[in-house]
Formats: sequence, C-alpha cells, structure tokens
Amino acid sequence: MIDISKKIFLQDAIISFKTCIQQAYKLLTCMILDLLFFVVYGLLSAPIFNKLSDHVIVLGAFISDAMKKTGRTYVNNKSIVDMLSGQQVWPYFFKFLILLLLLGMTAYLLYCLFQGIAWKLSSELAGYKISWKEYLKSFTKVNSFWFAIFVIYYFGSLFVSIRKTIILKFNPTYAPSYIWEVIFAMVLFIFIYLMILSYVSGRIKIGLKAGIKGWKEFAPPIILIIFVFLIINEIMLRTGLINIQLAYLFGLTLFLPALTIAKVYIFRVASKLAENGILPQY
Repeated sequence: MIDISKKIFLQDAIISFKTCIQQAYKLLTCMILDLLFFVVYGLLSAPIFNKLSDHVIVLGAFISDAMKKTGRTYVNNKSIVDMLSGQQVWPYFFKFLILLLLLGMTAYLLYCLFQGIAWKLSSELAGYKISWKEYLKSFTKVNSFWFAIFVIYYFGSLFVSIRKTIILKFNPTYAPSYIWEVIFAMVLFIFIYLMILSYVSGRIKIGLKAGIKGWKEFAPPIILIIFVFLIINEIMLRTGLINIQLAYLFGLTLFLPALTIAKVYIFRVASKLAENGILPQY
C-alpha cells in the first residue's frame, strides 16, 4: 500500500501537469471559468456587502447604547442572544440575517454554475467518463449539503466574533482566547478536504468514507498542493509590494492554472487509490 501511495504521489503530480499543458484549451477554459466566478461574485456581492456593513454599524450602535443605559458590564451583562433579540435590535439583526442568506445563495448559485463546469472539465482531463448531466446534477446536490454545513459553521464563527468584539469594547483589559479561531480553522480545513473528495465521487457518503479511510494516502497530495499555493501566494504578495499589476499578472499565470492542475491531480489520485482497492470505487 505504501509503495502504491508513493507511486501515485510522485507520478500523478507530473502527469496532471503534463495533461493540462497538452490540452491547453481545456485548461484555459477552466481558468476563464475560475476567473469569471471571482469577478461575477465580486460584482454581485459588493452591494450586499455594503448593506451588511451598514447593518453591522447600526447593530453595534444599538448594542453599545443599550449596555451603557443599563450599566451592564462584562461580568453581569445579558447574553449575546438576549441583546440581539431585543425589541430595538432584532429588526436590524433580522435584516442582517436575510442579507447573509442572500449573499450565501448568490455564492451557491454562481459556484454551482461556474465551478460545476470547471470541475467537470477537470474530471475529463483526469480521464473520467461522466456525462455532463450526471456530473452537474451530482455537483449541485453535493453542494447543497455543504452549503448547509457552511451556513452553520459561518454563524457559529460570527457569534464568537460578535461576542469577542462586544467584550473587548466594554472590557479593554480582557485577553481573548484564540482557541476558538484555531478550532474553526481546523474545522474549515476538514470541511474543505471532505467537500473536495465528495466532488470527485459525486456522492457525499463515498466522499466522507474516502476522506476518513484514505486520509494517509491523501495526505501527501494535499500537502503538496498546499505547499504550491503557499509559494504562489508568497510570490504574489512580494510582487504586489513592487507593482500591483504585476501581482495580478502572476495571479493569472500561476494561481489560476494551479487551481485546475490541483483538481486534476486529486481526481487522478482518487481514481488510482480506488483501482488498487485502497478507497471505495469512484
């Protein structure tokens, strides 16, 4: 098993790169789709983000005023839930939640559209023979599950963030613990890892099973992918200090191709592990 994993890790990274270069038209199409997703999402989400910012300011002012009037301190104040559900605060908080839901739905629809096609093309580059209808249907279905998971995750993270902000405002000497940030970061990494494997299989159950059972086999490819993106990020940051246009150029020529190559690589690794009986059949 170890020999198989090493062989897959070493060979398929190179094969994935060569395949994408040889079929440059599909690579370019995936790059354009990735770019369009970021651009279109940015354009459509900007007005929503502006509204969210306005509501955050209003919510902060209401909560601050309520705490000052009642003389509440960090020790004896009400819970965050009590304050947010107050008569004055709740209407704004409700609109805030609606805006977040609208933002999430926008991201979900755009992601399923652009990334569904990009992942399908990546599967073809990896040698998968799946019909467009079957894959896009599975991709949308899988993402509906992960969308619900990320909504729960986001609200948990938001609650912790709001709580810390309010405590710091009224108790500047409070030293917040960063354990929640570490926990949320680890949970997010696990979610993304399992989500990607469910994209490969097209089924949540198989993706979860493969992610748990084959984590040792997937570890080297995942580490390699993270390492490559860290290098690209460092290059973009350093060139951005010199010239922002140059950083954008590196983003187009390095980051976007790397996204597609990474997808093809994951598809190939999962396929080989399944062929050798290490993982469930994909």
